[in-house]
Amino acid sequence: MDSKQRFEKHLPHFLTEYAEFSALAEIEGEILEQEAAGVKALDANQWIETANRSGLLRRANMLGIQAEEEETEALRERIFYLWRSRSPYTYYSILEWLQESCGQTQVDMIVEPSHYRVTVKLEIPVQKMKEDLEKKLRGMIPANMLLYIGIQWNSHAKLNAYTHGSFTERGFTYGEMATRVLEEATEANEE
Repeated sequence: MDSKQRFEKHLPHFLTEYAEFSALAEIEGEILEQEAAGVKALDANQWIETANRSGLLRRANMLGIQAEEEETEALRERIFYLWRSRSPYTYYSILEWLQESCGQTQVDMIVEPSHYRVTVKLEIPVQKMKEDLEKKLRGMIPANMLLYIGIQWNSHAKLNAYTHGSFTERGFTYGEMATRVLEEATEANEE
């Protein structure tokens, strides 16, 4: 469809016979063609895969990339990689990542939205990972939320299953009962 026909299809048929409207159709038809091309470009620029150069440069600017001289397809790949690495994290995706990193039963996470606080409790065997987890979690949770990572010490309920003799055989002192790994106590209990 040429530009003149694009305009004329919106007019009543009797107006297309006038020379004035025919001349107007040629002028306005070109404007409608430009607008249609703009709408098509906007639609394509919504997605990284179909974006043109200007759409890619706009996303690069959002990501803080200086890429004016970079090839269009190379820029597309770079933006696609960076954009996907900034995905929003949900409670379940963070908890799954923590459980994969620390072990299924070695970590627990509590989110308190009313207090803007995320509390992560680590079991004693994985307490060495605390600093690394804190760095990674700081990048995963929203900036306005407080992050507290604590150690889940051995409670009376956990220690109740063991005898006093099993602790003394392994050299546990009264002060160490809360902080030592219980697998050691389990081995002593089995011997």
